[in-house]
Amino acid sequence: MAKILVVDDDESMRALMRVHLSNAGHQVILAEDAMQGGRLLLDSPPDLLVIDAQMPYLSGTDFVAALIADATAPSVPVLCITAHEEYREQFDKLDVSYLIKPFQVSALLAKVDEVLKGQQG
Repeated sequence: MAKILVVDDDESMRALMRVHLSNAGHQVILAEDAMQGGRLLLDSPPDLLVIDAQMPYLSGTDFVAALIADATAPSVPVLCITAHEEYREQFDKLDVSYLIKPFQVSALLAKVDEVLKGQQG
């Protein structure tokens, strides 16, 4: 299936994402913050970036904005996740897909499939 980079500062959320996405057949790479995620993304671009919007040091939304603005960075589809509804406007401005926590596993897998299929054509 797809290689998915999950960036989230919450260890339990990373573990849950790994289980659910791996069980769906995806290869999952984990990062605990945007800095580590950025290094992994540049070293080996994934098929999809799943990133938490609110993290210390560099937020997921700021990371995605920088990624989009950098013409030399790999073009990677993004799925942002957050527990905060107020991020919707930022996601819309960035033109990225998002899920509001808490969400059902079925909603996560459906959104991952939707974003991946949207990049195929």
